[in-house]
Amino acid sequence: MITELLKKSFPSYEVTLPISGKKHKFRPMTVKEEKILLLAQKSNSGMEMAKAIAQILENCFEDIPNPEKMPIADVEKAFLYLRGKSIGEEASFTMICPETKEAIDMTLNLENFDLDKPKHRSNKIKLSDDMLLLLQEPTFEYLLQDEDPEGDEIRSIFKNCFVELQTSGNVFVKEDISDEELFSFYDLMTSKQLDEFKKFINSIPRMKKTINYTTKDGMERSVTLMGIESFFAFASAT
Repeated sequence: MITELLKKSFPSYEVTLPISGKKHKFRPMTVKEEKILLLAQKSNSGMEMAKAIAQILENCFEDIPNPEKMPIADVEKAFLYLRGKSIGEEASFTMICPETKEAIDMTLNLENFDLDKPKHRSNKIKLSDDMLLLLQEPTFEYLLQDEDPEGDEIRSIFKNCFVELQTSGNVFVKEDISDEELFSFYDLMTSKQLDEFKKFINSIPRMKKTINYTTKDGMERSVTLMGIESFFAFASAT
């Protein structure tokens, strides 16, 4: 009974996600979610961090039952706003400068992250005069998968992004293609075709923030925060 009373006292917040454009309601994180974050941080594993974020979003958002199916930028925005409303929009953390190796204390407003989405970006790749590859933005699911057995991360992303292959006479949709055949298709692509796919994934929309700072030698430098590991640097209050 008392737990239900506590649940009813939670404030409710709302955030509009950048890729889907949908509004989602959420409650702040509790001690339970903070423990999930802490364990993931201690693991130093990108996959464990991704799993933690997926679980926390599922717990705290009313209508996100499958975070792994969401575009990566939507997951990042949801997590940043959840962290901000749960612990505070201002996040203080220490970063090691990649140039001088000195520790830099920083403070960042989590609402200042912006969506980096290149203009004139197409989700279609012309493989030949008779073949058009239709892609989707990679979803958070690919960060939750085991490493590719051949050590080829791009191949795993290809499977995640593939929607359909269009020819003059047929359309081959992902649901009708086995993983084995998708991987065989990937392995048969030419270097030029693969380069076009790499251009697509290298320009996927992400939540980013560039911070300027000055090191002890008086040099002005900058660092761009992006990705799960960066967000975990200020994920919790500890």
